[in-house]
Amino acid sequence: WSAWMALQRVVVGGSEGAGAGAALGAGLPAHWARDAFLASAALEVQENMEALSRLQALSHLFPGSLMVEAGVAQAHYNLQNYD
Repeated sequence: WSAWMALQRVVVGGSEGAGAGAALGAGLPAHWARDAFLASAALEVQENMEALSRLQALSHLFPGSLMVEAGVAQAHYNLQNYD
């Protein structure tokens, strides 16, 4: 996972706007790790609805996952959706 996080810093740090993670994801094979990476990248650049969408898909694969639940909580917090 640390390699994915290092890649995220390069992608997010070098982007001028949102969507860099999604552009990178287009070249990655369909896999749950890609979705986890793109959800994390979306949270980093405040694309919270995109992150929620990806995290919802991951929650079906990994029910009860603390990583997924923490990401969902962070996205809702960023959206100031406290309910």
